[in-house]
Amino acid sequence: MEIFISIMNVLLGEDGKLALKRWINAVADSAIKPLIKFARTIARHYDKIVTYFDHPLSSGLAEGINNLIATVKKKAYGYRNMEYFKLIPQMRDNKIKSPNF
Repeated sequence: MEIFISIMNVLLGEDGKLALKRWINAVADSAIKPLIKFARTIARHYDKIVTYFDHPLSSGLAEGINNLIATVKKKAYGYRNMEYFKLIPQMRDNKIKSPNF
């Protein structure tokens, strides 16, 4: 698994694509059933996954912000003051001190 992670984090372009194919083939020859299942999933979605090697972009930051907003909305359910709702993410990230309510 460490090899898979290093392939995804380090290699780009054709080197990454080739390394991923080699990893899939190596895992297919192993006896570790969960890893083989994971490799089959990677092989099924290979074309979509390898686009990362040509365009190493991630939506992780946007997903994290969306998750933070959803969490804040759940915690703030019932608050009528929109200004307070806007302060919660800033307090969570320690950008401002929590007010004494």
